[in-house]
Amino acid sequence: LLERLFKKQDMRKVYVHCLPYENEYKKVLTNLLFKKEGSYREHIFINNKYYDQEILGLARTEYYK
Repeated sequence: LLERLFKKQDMRKVYVHCLPYENEYKKVLTNLLFKKEGSYREHIFINNKYYDQEILGLARTEYYK
């Protein structure tokens, strides 16, 4: 999928949004070279509680290193 996005869709960067407690998901993303770009504080409301939303990104130049 990343290969297609970078080569065929000519994207410069891919972003993924996740919640702080999604540790297994973030582990997979960091293994794919995604890096934390930032977060939206108290952005998602789930079960009567606000959660931050983390943003991870992967640039084309990092993917092809």
